[in-house]
Amino acid sequence: MTKKDIIKFITFPLLLVVVVFLVSHFLFVSRNLMSYGKFYEERKDSIDVVLIGNSTVMNGFIPPLAWKEFGYTSYSICNAPTHPEVIKIAIDEIMRTQSPKVIYVDINGLTYQKKIDAENFVRSYIGSMPDCDAKKELELLYGISNEGDSGLFKGHNNFRQKEFWRLSLDKGPSWNKGYTPKRTAQIITPMDTISGYSLPLPQDGQEYLTEILDICDKYTDVDFVFGKTPRFLTDENAYATYMLRSVQPIIEACGYRFIDFYEILDEIGLENTRDMFDLEHMNHSGATKFTRYFSEFIKLEYGIGDMNYSNDIKRNYNNAYERFRKEVYKYEKALGM
Repeated sequence: MTKKDIIKFITFPLLLVVVVFLVSHFLFVSRNLMSYGKFYEERKDSIDVVLIGNSTVMNGFIPPLAWKEFGYTSYSICNAPTHPEVIKIAIDEIMRTQSPKVIYVDINGLTYQKKIDAENFVRSYIGSMPDCDAKKELELLYGISNEGDSGLFKGHNNFRQKEFWRLSLDKGPSWNKGYTPKRTAQIITPMDTISGYSLPLPQDGQEYLTEILDICDKYTDVDFVFGKTPRFLTDENAYATYMLRSVQPIIEACGYRFIDFYEILDEIGLENTRDMFDLEHMNHSGATKFTRYFSEFIKLEYGIGDMNYSNDIKRNYNNAYERFRKEVYKYEKALGM
Protein backbone atom coordinates (compact mmCIF):
# COMPACT_ATOMS: atom_id res chain seq x y z
CA MET A 1 0.00 0.00 0.00
CA THR A 2 1.44 3.32 -1.04
CA LYS A 3 1.68 6.36 1.18
CA LYS A 4 -1.07 7.99 -0.87
CA ASP A 5 -3.36 5.00 -0.31
CA ILE A 6 -2.69 5.10 3.44
CA ILE A 7 -3.62 8.80 3.56
CA LYS A 8 -6.86 8.08 1.71
CA PHE A 9 -7.60 5.13 4.01
CA ILE A 10 -7.22 7.33 7.09
CA THR A 11 -8.78 10.51 5.67
CA PHE A 12 -12.07 9.01 4.46
CA PRO A 13 -13.30 7.64 7.83
CA LEU A 14 -12.19 10.83 9.56
CA LEU A 15 -14.19 12.92 7.12
CA LEU A 16 -17.16 10.61 7.58
CA VAL A 17 -17.04 11.03 11.35
CA VAL A 18 -16.85 14.83 10.99
CA VAL A 19 -19.81 14.89 8.58
CA VAL A 20 -21.93 12.67 10.83
CA PHE A 21 -21.09 14.87 13.83
CA LEU A 22 -22.02 18.07 11.99
CA VAL A 23 -25.27 16.63 10.63
CA SER A 24 -26.26 15.21 14.00
CA HIS A 25 -25.57 18.40 15.97
CA PHE A 26 -26.50 21.15 13.55
CA LEU A 27 -29.02 19.75 11.10
CA PHE A 28 -30.91 17.06 13.01
CA VAL A 29 -31.77 19.22 15.99
CA SER A 30 -33.57 18.48 19.21
CA ARG A 31 -37.35 18.75 19.28
CA ASN A 32 -36.91 21.43 21.93
CA LEU A 33 -36.30 23.80 19.04
CA MET A 34 -40.02 23.58 18.33
CA SER A 35 -42.10 26.54 19.50
CA TYR A 36 -43.94 24.35 21.99
CA GLY A 37 -40.70 23.31 23.61
CA LYS A 38 -39.37 26.85 24.04
CA PHE A 39 -42.22 27.55 26.45
CA TYR A 40 -40.65 25.14 28.92
CA GLU A 41 -37.45 27.17 28.96
CA GLU A 42 -39.26 30.05 30.65
CA ARG A 43 -38.73 30.41 34.38
CA LYS A 44 -41.37 28.68 36.50
CA ASP A 45 -44.26 30.93 37.60
CA SER A 46 -42.97 33.85 35.52
CA ILE A 47 -45.76 34.27 32.94
CA ASP A 48 -49.04 36.02 33.72
CA VAL A 49 -50.84 35.73 30.36
CA VAL A 50 -50.68 32.72 28.03
CA LEU A 51 -52.31 32.47 24.60
CA ILE A 52 -53.01 29.10 22.97
CA GLY A 53 -53.87 28.69 19.31
CA ASN A 54 -52.99 28.21 15.67
CA SER A 55 -50.81 30.23 13.33
CA THR A 56 -53.30 33.10 13.62
CA VAL A 57 -52.17 33.55 17.24
CA MET A 58 -48.54 33.04 16.23
CA ASN A 59 -48.85 35.88 13.72
CA GLY A 60 -51.29 38.01 15.69
CA PHE A 61 -49.95 38.70 19.20
CA ILE A 62 -46.57 40.17 20.23
CA PRO A 63 -45.46 39.30 23.80
CA PRO A 64 -42.32 41.52 23.76
CA LEU A 65 -44.46 44.53 22.79
CA ALA A 66 -47.00 43.74 25.52
CA TRP A 67 -44.13 43.66 28.01
CA LYS A 68 -42.65 46.99 26.93
CA GLU A 69 -45.87 48.97 26.70
CA PHE A 70 -48.07 47.32 29.33
CA GLY A 71 -45.61 45.74 31.76
CA TYR A 72 -46.79 42.14 31.91
CA THR A 73 -45.21 38.85 30.85
CA SER A 74 -46.92 36.71 28.23
CA TYR A 75 -46.26 33.79 25.91
CA SER A 76 -48.07 32.27 22.92
CA ILE A 77 -48.19 28.48 22.76
CA CYS A 78 -49.03 27.94 19.13
CA ASN A 79 -48.17 26.08 15.97
CA ALA A 80 -49.14 26.21 12.31
CA PRO A 81 -51.59 24.67 12.93
CA THR A 82 -52.25 23.25 16.36
CA HIS A 83 -55.19 21.00 17.31
CA PRO A 84 -57.94 20.99 20.00
CA GLU A 85 -56.36 17.89 21.54
CA VAL A 86 -53.14 19.87 21.98
CA ILE A 87 -55.11 22.73 23.52
CA LYS A 88 -56.35 20.30 26.17
CA ILE A 89 -52.80 19.18 26.95
CA ALA A 90 -51.44 22.72 26.88
CA ILE A 91 -53.90 24.05 29.47
CA ASP A 92 -52.85 21.39 31.98
CA GLU A 93 -49.17 21.94 31.17
CA ILE A 94 -49.47 25.69 31.58
CA MET A 95 -50.98 25.19 35.01
CA ARG A 96 -48.29 22.67 35.95
CA THR A 97 -45.41 24.98 35.06
CA GLN A 98 -46.78 28.51 35.45
CA SER A 99 -49.30 30.47 37.56
CA PRO A 100 -51.02 32.62 34.92
CA LYS A 101 -53.77 35.07 35.70
CA VAL A 102 -55.31 34.93 32.21
CA ILE A 103 -55.34 32.21 29.54
CA TYR A 104 -56.68 33.08 26.09
CA VAL A 105 -57.84 30.07 24.06
CA ASP A 106 -58.31 30.58 20.33
CA ILE A 107 -60.96 28.05 19.30
CA ASN A 108 -61.08 28.55 15.55
CA GLY A 109 -59.82 24.97 15.14
CA LEU A 110 -63.11 23.65 16.53
CA THR A 111 -64.73 24.59 13.23
CA TYR A 112 -62.69 22.28 11.04
CA GLN A 113 -60.27 20.00 12.90
CA LYS A 114 -61.15 16.36 13.56
CA LYS A 115 -60.36 13.86 16.29
CA ILE A 116 -59.05 11.36 13.77
CA ASP A 117 -56.23 13.79 12.88
CA ALA A 118 -55.06 14.46 16.45
CA GLU A 119 -52.19 11.96 16.72
CA ASN A 120 -49.48 13.81 14.79
CA PHE A 121 -50.26 17.08 16.56
CA VAL A 122 -50.10 15.39 19.95
CA ARG A 123 -46.80 13.71 19.04
CA SER A 124 -45.36 17.09 18.09
CA TYR A 125 -46.33 18.65 21.40
CA ILE A 126 -45.25 15.79 23.64
CA GLY A 127 -42.03 15.37 21.66
CA SER A 128 -41.24 19.03 22.33
CA MET A 129 -41.53 18.61 26.10
CA PRO A 130 -38.42 18.18 28.25
CA ASP A 131 -37.99 14.77 29.80
CA CYS A 132 -40.07 14.61 32.99
CA ASP A 133 -42.74 12.54 34.71
CA ALA A 134 -45.51 14.58 33.08
CA LYS A 135 -44.13 13.73 29.64
CA LYS A 136 -43.99 10.03 30.49
CA GLU A 137 -47.58 10.13 31.71
CA LEU A 138 -48.75 11.77 28.49
CA GLU A 139 -46.84 9.23 26.41
CA LEU A 140 -48.62 6.45 28.27
CA LEU A 141 -51.98 8.18 28.00
CA TYR A 142 -51.70 8.62 24.24
CA GLY A 143 -49.72 5.45 23.52
CA ILE A 144 -46.76 7.38 22.15
CA SER A 145 -43.21 6.04 22.06
CA ASN A 146 -40.25 8.42 22.17
CA GLU A 147 -37.81 5.97 20.60
CA GLY A 148 -37.47 8.20 17.55
CA ASP A 149 -35.89 10.87 19.73
CA SER A 150 -33.00 8.82 21.02
CA GLY A 151 -29.62 7.87 19.63
CA LEU A 152 -28.01 9.24 16.50
CA PHE A 153 -29.87 12.00 14.63
CA LYS A 154 -32.10 12.81 17.58
CA GLY A 155 -35.18 14.72 16.46
CA HIS A 156 -34.99 13.62 12.82
CA ASN A 157 -38.78 13.41 12.61
CA ASN A 158 -38.90 17.19 12.81
CA PHE A 159 -38.28 17.23 9.05
CA ARG A 160 -41.95 16.36 8.61
CA GLN A 161 -43.06 19.60 10.28
CA LYS A 162 -43.10 23.14 8.93
CA GLU A 163 -42.07 24.49 12.31
CA PHE A 164 -38.73 22.68 12.08
CA TRP A 165 -37.77 24.53 8.92
CA ARG A 166 -39.13 27.86 10.10
CA LEU A 167 -37.33 27.75 13.41
CA SER A 168 -34.14 26.27 11.96
CA LEU A 169 -33.81 29.25 9.63
CA ASP A 170 -35.12 31.87 12.08
CA LYS A 171 -33.65 32.52 15.53
CA GLY A 172 -37.06 33.75 16.63
CA PRO A 173 -37.51 31.45 19.63
CA SER A 174 -34.77 33.29 21.49
CA TRP A 175 -36.77 36.51 21.52
CA ASN A 176 -40.31 36.23 20.24
CA LYS A 177 -42.10 34.32 23.03
CA GLY A 178 -44.20 32.58 20.38
CA TYR A 179 -44.61 35.43 17.86
CA THR A 180 -43.77 35.26 14.15
CA PRO A 181 -44.22 38.48 12.13
CA LYS A 182 -45.53 38.78 8.58
CA ARG A 183 -44.22 41.63 6.47
CA THR A 184 -46.57 41.89 3.47
CA ALA A 185 -50.13 43.19 3.16
CA GLN A 186 -53.05 41.82 1.19
CA ILE A 187 -56.08 43.98 0.46
CA ILE A 188 -59.19 42.21 1.74
CA THR A 189 -62.64 43.01 0.36
CA PRO A 190 -65.11 42.38 3.20
CA MET A 191 -68.53 40.90 2.55
CA ASP A 192 -71.89 42.02 3.91
CA THR A 193 -72.44 39.62 6.78
CA ILE A 194 -75.72 38.39 8.20
CA SER A 195 -76.36 39.95 11.58
CA GLY A 196 -77.03 37.39 14.31
CA TYR A 197 -76.70 34.42 11.96
CA SER A 198 -75.02 31.30 13.37
CA LEU A 199 -74.19 27.74 12.37
CA PRO A 200 -73.58 24.66 14.55
CA LEU A 201 -70.10 23.30 15.12
CA PRO A 202 -69.23 19.91 13.61
CA GLN A 203 -69.72 17.01 16.01
CA ASP A 204 -66.00 16.74 16.77
CA GLY A 205 -65.87 20.45 17.51
CA GLN A 206 -68.79 20.20 19.91
CA GLU A 207 -67.15 17.33 21.78
CA TYR A 208 -63.82 19.13 21.97
CA LEU A 209 -65.48 22.29 23.29
CA THR A 210 -67.03 20.29 26.14
CA GLU A 211 -63.70 18.64 26.95
CA ILE A 212 -61.82 21.94 26.92
CA LEU A 213 -64.40 23.61 29.17
CA ASP A 214 -64.20 20.67 31.58
CA ILE A 215 -60.43 21.15 31.86
CA CYS A 216 -60.81 24.89 32.40
CA ASP A 217 -63.30 24.18 35.17
CA LYS A 218 -60.48 22.60 37.23
CA TYR A 219 -58.62 25.89 37.50
CA THR A 220 -60.80 28.34 39.37
CA ASP A 221 -58.01 30.88 39.99
CA VAL A 222 -57.54 31.59 36.27
CA ASP A 223 -59.60 33.84 34.02
CA PHE A 224 -60.18 32.07 30.70
CA VAL A 225 -60.98 34.10 27.59
CA PHE A 226 -62.15 32.47 24.36
CA GLY A 227 -62.29 33.83 20.84
CA LYS A 228 -60.86 33.85 17.35
CA THR A 229 -58.20 36.33 16.29
CA PRO A 230 -59.66 39.22 14.28
CA ARG A 231 -60.06 39.17 10.52
CA PHE A 232 -62.31 40.63 7.85
CA LEU A 233 -65.05 38.28 6.75
CA THR A 234 -65.41 37.17 3.14
CA ASP A 235 -67.32 34.44 1.34
CA GLU A 236 -64.32 32.16 1.95
CA ASN A 237 -63.96 32.48 5.72
CA ALA A 238 -67.25 33.69 7.20
CA TYR A 239 -68.55 30.19 8.00
CA ALA A 240 -66.11 29.77 10.91
CA THR A 241 -67.30 32.98 12.55
CA TYR A 242 -70.92 31.89 12.12
CA MET A 243 -70.09 28.56 13.76
CA LEU A 244 -68.39 30.15 16.74
CA ARG A 245 -71.34 32.44 17.32
CA SER A 246 -73.33 29.33 18.22
CA VAL A 247 -70.94 28.40 21.04
CA GLN A 248 -70.73 31.82 22.64
CA PRO A 249 -73.76 31.18 24.92
CA ILE A 250 -72.27 27.82 25.99
CA ILE A 251 -68.95 29.42 26.95
CA GLU A 252 -70.58 32.32 28.74
CA ALA A 253 -72.90 29.96 30.65
CA CYS A 254 -69.75 28.37 32.10
CA GLY A 255 -68.66 31.77 33.41
CA TYR A 256 -66.01 32.52 30.79
CA ARG A 257 -65.60 35.44 28.42
CA PHE A 258 -66.05 35.00 24.67
CA ILE A 259 -64.94 37.86 22.42
CA ASP A 260 -66.17 38.11 18.84
CA PHE A 261 -63.33 40.25 17.55
CA TYR A 262 -65.05 40.58 14.18
CA GLU A 263 -67.64 42.79 15.85
CA ILE A 264 -65.01 45.28 17.09
CA LEU A 265 -62.61 45.63 14.17
CA ASP A 266 -63.05 49.42 14.25
CA GLU A 267 -62.19 49.53 17.96
CA ILE A 268 -59.06 47.51 17.31
CA GLY A 269 -58.23 49.86 14.44
CA LEU A 270 -57.68 47.16 11.81
CA GLU A 271 -57.63 48.33 8.18
CA ASN A 272 -58.49 45.93 5.39
CA THR A 273 -55.93 47.58 3.08
CA ARG A 274 -52.81 47.31 5.26
CA ASP A 275 -53.17 45.05 8.31
CA MET A 276 -53.79 41.56 6.91
CA PHE A 277 -51.24 39.12 5.52
CA ASP A 278 -54.03 37.02 3.98
CA LEU A 279 -57.68 36.20 4.68
CA GLU A 280 -56.92 34.59 8.04
CA HIS A 281 -53.66 36.06 9.34
CA MET A 282 -52.69 39.56 10.44
CA ASN A 283 -49.37 40.98 9.34
CA HIS A 284 -47.00 42.78 11.72
CA SER A 285 -49.00 46.01 11.46
CA GLY A 286 -52.23 44.24 12.36
CA ALA A 287 -50.52 42.27 15.14
CA THR A 288 -49.24 45.51 16.67
CA LYS A 289 -52.75 46.96 16.77
CA PHE A 290 -54.29 43.76 18.13
CA THR A 291 -51.60 43.38 20.82
CA ARG A 292 -52.27 46.90 22.07
CA TYR A 293 -56.04 46.41 22.03
CA PHE A 294 -55.97 43.03 23.78
CA SER A 295 -53.42 44.23 26.34
CA GLU A 296 -55.58 47.22 27.18
CA PHE A 297 -58.57 44.91 27.50
CA ILE A 298 -56.94 42.51 29.98
CA LYS A 299 -55.46 45.44 31.88
CA LEU A 300 -58.92 46.92 32.42
CA GLU A 301 -60.83 43.66 32.88
CA TYR A 302 -58.35 41.64 34.93
CA GLY A 303 -55.89 44.13 36.38
CA ILE A 304 -52.98 42.85 34.29
CA GLY A 305 -50.26 45.39 33.60
CA ASP A 306 -47.30 47.09 35.30
CA MET A 307 -46.74 43.97 37.37
CA ASN A 308 -43.94 43.46 39.90
CA TYR A 309 -41.35 40.96 38.70
CA SER A 310 -37.95 39.74 39.85
CA ASN A 311 -34.84 41.17 38.23
CA ASP A 312 -34.25 37.89 36.37
CA ILE A 313 -37.70 37.99 34.78
CA LYS A 314 -37.32 41.68 33.89
CA ARG A 315 -33.94 40.97 32.32
CA ASN A 316 -35.40 38.09 30.30
CA TYR A 317 -38.21 40.18 28.83
CA ASN A 318 -36.13 43.34 28.40
CA ASN A 319 -33.64 41.30 26.37
CA ALA A 320 -36.52 39.81 24.36
CA TYR A 321 -37.80 43.29 23.56
CA GLU A 322 -34.38 44.56 22.51
CA ARG A 323 -33.98 41.60 20.15
CA PHE A 324 -37.54 42.11 18.92
CA ARG A 325 -36.74 45.72 17.95
CA LYS A 326 -33.66 44.62 16.01
CA GLU A 327 -35.58 41.95 14.14
CA VAL A 328 -38.79 43.75 13.16
CA TYR A 329 -37.58 47.09 11.83
CA LYS A 330 -37.55 45.62 8.32
CA TYR A 331 -41.15 44.51 8.73
CA GLU A 332 -42.22 47.95 9.89
CA LYS A 333 -40.38 49.59 7.02
CA ALA A 334 -42.00 47.25 4.47
CA LEU A 335 -45.46 47.96 5.89
CA GLY A 336 -44.98 51.70 6.19
CA MET A 337 -45.43 51.71 9.96
